[in-house]
Amino acid sequence: MLIINYMADDGSYSPEKRYRIVDKLIEEVKLRRYSYQTGKSCIPIVKDFLSSGKTQGEFLLSYSSKSKSTMRSAYFALKFFHENVLNTKQLSINNLPECETRW
Repeated sequence: MLIINYMADDGSYSPEKRYRIVDKLIEEVKLRRYSYQTGKSCIPIVKDFLSSGKTQGEFLLSYSSKSKSTMRSAYFALKFFHENVLNTKQLSINNLPECETRW
């Protein structure tokens, strides 16, 4: 399998590389015949992650003020991205951060 390694030393991606990675992500979503809604929710999360320059943990912590289901969606979008697009098992976060209560 082709392993894509587009990350620079500082953890950022150039716009051209982000574009190619997102194209590969869209292709993977279509090949697996995921629903339109799944792609619609997954792709913006990965785009935000790529443009943020943060680590996976830091990126997920930025979701800690949102609902648990939103955090889980972000986690599984990143997991799909790493396992199926980058072909790595790099995403290894054992515990999701607790979200702030809204009450």
